[in-house]
Amino acid sequence: MTSRRLALVAALALVAAACGSEGEPIATGPAVTFATSSTAAPTSASTTAPTTGPTSAPDTTTPVATDTPTTVPLGDPSVGLAAVGTFDQPVDLAWRVDDPTLYVVERTGRVVPVRDGVAGAAVLVITDLTEGQGEQGLLGLTFSPDGKAAYVNHTDNGGDTIVAEYAVGADGTFDVASRRVLLT
Repeated sequence: MTSRRLALVAALALVAAACGSEGEPIATGPAVTFATSSTAAPTSASTTAPTTGPTSAPDTTTPVATDTPTTVPLGDPSVGLAAVGTFDQPVDLAWRVDDPTLYVVERTGRVVPVRDGVAGAAVLVITDLTEGQGEQGLLGLTFSPDGKAAYVNHTDNGGDTIVAEYAVGADGTFDVASRRVLLT
């Protein structure tokens, strides 16, 4: 797994833990074993023996691949969970390129940043444009490859799906005045 996937798994666990009731035990899952495999570069199995008579034909045998995958145990993983905040109906997580901030999408219409393990003030609030009930609300978030734009998927108050773009500042805040509806 890449470090980004491991971070996503850890973040999902954090969000799941934050959604649980206080004092509720966290269920543990099956044991996890991490391993890696590597292969050695192919080596040639042919050798040249000295000849004493007439010249013989060149050796045309194909080298035999001797590389076999090896598994190297990495030891027991250590995973810890820490509550980073209480979220109202979290439905999605997103990251921006070169930004360690985790952006938590709340179905009720807010995007909340989690920086250094601490939830901050919402960077986007569109609670007047959507209502988080049933299968409606703020449902998704992604960022442009350069991280300067955010794309949100939400339903409007009439239940229609909207995809809108927002400019994102260097500090991760969304510019609500830059809102541009791309799809209805």
